[in-house]
Parts: sequence; structure tokens; C-alpha cells
Amino acid sequence: MYKYFIILFLLITTACGNSNQTNNGTKTASEKSKNSSSSTTKKFVEKVIVKGIGNTMADMAFDKKVIKVKRGTIVELTLINEATESSMIHNLVITKKGKADAIGMDAISLKAKNYVPDSPDVIAATDLANPGETVTLRFDAPAPGTYEFLCTFPGHHQKMRGVFFVQ
Repeated sequence: MYKYFIILFLLITTACGNSNQTNNGTKTASEKSKNSSSSTTKKFVEKVIVKGIGNTMADMAFDKKVIKVKRGTIVELTLINEATESSMIHNLVITKKGKADAIGMDAISLKAKNYVPDSPDVIAATDLANPGETVTLRFDAPAPGTYEFLCTFPGHHQKMRGVFFVQ
């Protein structure tokens, strides 16, 4: 009878295991929820797609001039660079209202930082997208208000820009 209790005990402890262990380098559901930025409340993910279009300095643009998102959401911003010309590298940087020109000028010499200044006026920034590439960024929507967005690749910020509204 004693043998059966030992066997049963070994079966139970082996089957249950530790719920926080990883399996082949993949995190378990309990670990994922601990590391999630919104583990206590679920936020709505608002997907936004913006395209960088044009193959010359004269015709380069974002396909959107206005982006609207709801407050309290997680914004999933996807930048699709539809250009084919090698000089048409783009990013999308969201700034505080009235700061886009200064951020665009400050970014010109910041190749090592993907042309994004370290500034409290920068709300969020995608990576650089080469022609034909797509980049995605997730961030919490800032406080309700009006913001600006632009491409900070040198020479692009005056043409490639728009307004980012949080409602």
C-alpha cells in the first residue's frame, strides 16, 4: 500500500510541475501576464496604417494627413514604405503640438539614433523603413489632445507631416 502512495505522489508532482517554467524558451501564460504592460486591465488595441508614398523629394508624402485614436488605447502604428527609390527612407515620429519643426531640424545629424532626438517632445517613433519595408510600433495613446507627426529622415520633415488627434 505504501508503494502506491509513493507512485501516486510522484505522478502528481511530475504532471503538475512548476507553472512558471518555460518550455523550449517560450514563456508560459502566467509569465506573459506578469510581463505585460497592461496585466491588470485589458486595453483596446487601435490599429493605424500609414503609407510612405512617392519616389522623389517632390512627390514624397504620407498617405494620411490626419490620424485619430481614442484615449486609453494601445496604438499599433504600422508604417508601410511603398517607395522604390533608395533615398526614400522614412520613419514616423509623433511630437507634441508645435514641436515638429524643431524635432525635424534636431534630427538631421542623428543618423546613429535613426534621426530621432532624445527629447521630451517626442511621444513615439517608429524605426526607419527602407523602400519596400514595413515597421510597426506599439505605444499607449498619450493624453487627449492634438499632436503632430512627421518623418525625421533628413530633408523629409517639411513635406511628410500630419496631425495626430487623441479623443
